[in-house]
Amino acid sequence: MIKKILRIILFCLPVGFSSCFPIIVSAYQNLQGVDVLQGGLQEKPLAVCLKILQKQCRITIPSMQNADCLIKAFASDKNCEQSQAIFQKTQGVIQRWRNFNNITVAYLNVIAADHSDDYDMITKQGQLIGLFSAPLITAYPAAASSPDNTDLDIWPMALGDPKAVPLPNGNNQIIFKQLLTKTCLACSPRGSVTMAYLFDPEGHYLKWQVMGFKLEQAGK
Repeated sequence: MIKKILRIILFCLPVGFSSCFPIIVSAYQNLQGVDVLQGGLQEKPLAVCLKILQKQCRITIPSMQNADCLIKAFASDKNCEQSQAIFQKTQGVIQRWRNFNNITVAYLNVIAADHSDDYDMITKQGQLIGLFSAPLITAYPAAASSPDNTDLDIWPMALGDPKAVPLPNGNNQIIFKQLLTKTCLACSPRGSVTMAYLFDPEGHYLKWQVMGFKLEQAGK
């Protein structure tokens, strides 16, 4: 166990612990630049790397228990370069992905204790965009009209796959339905919030926007 902890510490030192353990230390930045993602995700190496991880670590769902094996496997093959970089930033292992014009949306299994899956958006400019999280009334001031909404948080967990919406000006929106909770994920799910992530025609990330939210009825 001590060897595993030391290996993870050494693995995280170059990028910093807030990047290597984003969910445990703090919600990781909504936007990060990653050099090896320049040009976008490379699908063939990603698929090869996923098979390497499955073969070497004999797993289908990553966890903290096999983090040591994952770190060794990432370093063992050049095909894992992009997967390794994303793991360093998110603690997530890419399982599948889908292209929307110049944006790739990747689904990841995350090994952090309180967050089992994740979606990230990757652009050809090397931008890694995570799902936004914040108090609801900070991101959507109109919600403050009801005192029941003051302790609700937008959690960076998607409730299903996203959809892409092309806009008349050439921009694109990637729309997620995200979990709305009271204080924390384990405390009490309270509903969902619709988040739109806006990209220009070349795929540059522009901003996020809350499009609305829906509360669950009491007792459900």
